[in-house]
Amino acid sequence: MLLELGIQNFILIDDLHLSFSPGLSVITGETGAGKSILLDAIRIALGAPASKDNLRHPEEKGSFEMVLEDEEEILSVLREVFPSGKSLSRLQGVVTTLPQIRSSLAPMLDIYAQKEDSLLLHPSSQRDVLDHFSSEKTQPILEKISSAKEKDDQIHEELKEWRRRAGQDLSALSFEYEELKRLRLDPEADALIEQEFTELKNLEGALKSLQRAIDASSSEGLFELESALEELGEEYAGLRERSESIRIELEDISQSLQAQMTKLEEIPYRAQQIEERYSELFAAKRKYRLEIDQLFHRQQELASLLEEQASIESTIEGLEKEREQNYKQYLRLSQELSDVRKESFVGLRDQMLPLLEQIQLKGVKLDVEFTPRRDNKVHVKGDDHLEMIVSINQGALKPFSQVLSGGELSRFMLALKAVFGRDDSTRTMIFDEIDAGISGKTAYEVGKLLKKLSQKKQIIAITHQPQIVSFADHHYHIIKEGNKTQVHMLDQEEHLRRLALMLSPELTDTASKHAAQMIRQAREDL
Repeated sequence: MLLELGIQNFILIDDLHLSFSPGLSVITGETGAGKSILLDAIRIALGAPASKDNLRHPEEKGSFEMVLEDEEEILSVLREVFPSGKSLSRLQGVVTTLPQIRSSLAPMLDIYAQKEDSLLLHPSSQRDVLDHFSSEKTQPILEKISSAKEKDDQIHEELKEWRRRAGQDLSALSFEYEELKRLRLDPEADALIEQEFTELKNLEGALKSLQRAIDASSSEGLFELESALEELGEEYAGLRERSESIRIELEDISQSLQAQMTKLEEIPYRAQQIEERYSELFAAKRKYRLEIDQLFHRQQELASLLEEQASIESTIEGLEKEREQNYKQYLRLSQELSDVRKESFVGLRDQMLPLLEQIQLKGVKLDVEFTPRRDNKVHVKGDDHLEMIVSINQGALKPFSQVLSGGELSRFMLALKAVFGRDDSTRTMIFDEIDAGISGKTAYEVGKLLKKLSQKKQIIAITHQPQIVSFADHHYHIIKEGNKTQVHMLDQEEHLRRLALMLSPELTDTASKHAAQMIRQAREDL
């Protein structure tokens, strides 16, 4: 329930603070006095776009504050709009985001304005109404359909990519693969070929150097040293052991040098083979601008791509079958959803028709047409295209847009809000000129319905109709003084006086008596 509303520096308002109570509250005032500004301020507090151009004093910030109560706690929200156009929101005094504000508070208020009448004209909105009416049944099905939609989109993208690949000209890649394949690439062996080619160019000098190294690693002199040290006795045993260790290490080095010498001496016999292989590798490296290991990996990539290309048709066929199965499952879910919606419509119609009768829309017939799309596409709201049709005064059943006037559409919306207001968790319902296009007995019945709704909900109605005002528990009157708007909460005497002035251009005894009679009748008629 809305407890308090505070507005500062907004259009025609300098500083305004209002307190609200349970029951039916009405807001009246002349056209242009600023009644809808209150509604705009509530929307801004809840996260609607706010423009710095609407700041009454452009150099100062504007603030929009609401205090609401639910079953568990009292919530406070404050939104400040700065001269720069930026805004800051606080929930329970803590800075937060607009999405958090909306998710936390928007479900507590249901706001209706005249422009929302047109929503009922759109089949998509009518479909959403039915889904909301039976949300416990429709929501699980819609979630499954949403999953089917995601799967269909994924398969569609995969098919698009595979079909793109199927249309590729891979002749150049095939030629490249065959050329690399003929090279019989072996990264380790080919790296050794490059090393041997380098050694081949420096073979003569390498052989001479190796021979010198082998000669220098001779251990013959160390044998003589060990023999002499042994003759010197145990006192030189340590030196003899060190000499022996050096000799053994030299012998190992000499053997390694001998092995390398043997290897190099074999190279001349393989020189032609090495040079031919090196030339092949060098030409491939220069052509593709890749090193040996990169050429090898490229060959593997091409092999995988060409193998994949060969299986594209079977892959596409498999995806098409998977998509077809998913579509059949979607159609089954859509039929299930359609059955729920038909049942939902009957329940909604049974509740709406008595309310429409009450607010002077008599003899209304209401039905809905379901048309399956069957266009091989998965739609997130199901395969139904539905549209409500209506008949008034024995006329033919036609779409809302072809039958209902503005006033009739407003009453349809009120009846709809009344149906949903019986069961949902919304504690406050705000109506902006729900009485548009009506008067007399019809306006009286609209006021009576709003009053009945206010027994379970807090109802705030902006109105021009005295018949609706006569049902009010609380009356706020807006006046415009110069270029500033002020709001006054009226006591019972002021309420009677304002109602009389809505009935007559002058405050007369007759008007006052008439107003008092309307208030008595409204109380007695509930």
